[in-house]
Amino acid sequence: MPDKKRKKRKPTTVNVAQLYNTDIGFEGLKKKRLSATNELSFRLPVDKYEESKRRNRMQRFVEHNNKHSLPKNNVLDEPTIGCDSKSKKNGILEKNKKLVGKSMAVEKSYMRLTSAPKANDVRPLPVLRKSLSHVKAHFVQDEDFNFANEQLKSIRQDITVQHLRNNFVLEVYEIHSRILLEHGDLDEFNQCQTMIRSLTSLTDSNGWGVTKSSMKGEIQNTSSKAGKKDLLVQSEETADEFRAYNLLYDVVQNSWCDLIVHIASKKSSIDISNKLLDSRTTKGSNLVPITQGSSVRHAMKVVKAIIHNDYLAFFRLYESAPHMSAYLMDYLVRRVRNVAYVRIIAAYRPTISTERFREALSFHDFQETRQFLKMKDAIFLNDKDNPPFWVDCKASYESYLKSMN
Repeated sequence: MPDKKRKKRKPTTVNVAQLYNTDIGFEGLKKKRLSATNELSFRLPVDKYEESKRRNRMQRFVEHNNKHSLPKNNVLDEPTIGCDSKSKKNGILEKNKKLVGKSMAVEKSYMRLTSAPKANDVRPLPVLRKSLSHVKAHFVQDEDFNFANEQLKSIRQDITVQHLRNNFVLEVYEIHSRILLEHGDLDEFNQCQTMIRSLTSLTDSNGWGVTKSSMKGEIQNTSSKAGKKDLLVQSEETADEFRAYNLLYDVVQNSWCDLIVHIASKKSSIDISNKLLDSRTTKGSNLVPITQGSSVRHAMKVVKAIIHNDYLAFFRLYESAPHMSAYLMDYLVRRVRNVAYVRIIAAYRPTISTERFREALSFHDFQETRQFLKMKDAIFLNDKDNPPFWVDCKASYESYLKSMN
């Protein structure tokens, strides 16, 4: 799907998930943003629609638990996804028999499975293609996230139970990832990007692998420990886009171990690419070559700016973020501004103007800048005739040190 402009998020006062209560940043620079002091502006709402869905799911699990109980030996049978009751012979499943859906419904509500799926409730691949086209058209026209999210999760469920593995599967996860990123659901977004990585790469114990896109067709037939499976191929631009998302997501979640592995693989990509001419070297490779695309280069510069607390470079990169990288950078804005404020009042003497703060930290206007400074307990010089325009750096820094103690 083409990239869409980010829309203004409306403030809400309903309960939200704990993950999004802190360190979530502000709206991007490409449009007008809400007040910097409005902490509710980025919280994900749990509205009546979501509450009703949760109640229905909970009731469904309760009913299922009452009807079915564990065997006496407390050992569950082998998973029966993809096999019906007739495929059992002496307790052994016919693993070669796979479920093929028969449902012709274009729209289907998503419900978690509590038992083996039935063919009449699962849609085959041709119907899933029509369903995806319908969801995309509906989302472009109405931008109904709840509908699109539920339908895409339902499509993913039908894909999983039928063990489908083709370019259509890759397209579904890519589209869902972008919609989730636009809405701000990072948990579900991480599930999608993890699945994309498993479809396009041979993963090692660290979760990273060598992709076909990065090898440029040098190695076509490879196998992992899980078994021989053909890897799916993304276009160079799309592969570069999602590798950049992986880097930025690690920074947002403070997953520095994963980030170090990813960065180390980038530094070794040239040497590894030469070794990959022999497919036997892929078995002992623990690093991932990353293509030198524009999105990955941009993400690496963002990582460098975060590590070195270079707030000026960060906001320059924020304004020029490719694809949907700015949606992930939104979660870093507050973190960068908090660090930058302390560095500025510690470095400048005797005063600094509010205008300088606005330019350095990329605020939308003077009002938003002053609200941020007041929130940080900055001390302004008294000027009865004019609004507070100058910040006393020494007094503000001393006030900051006292608050830390």
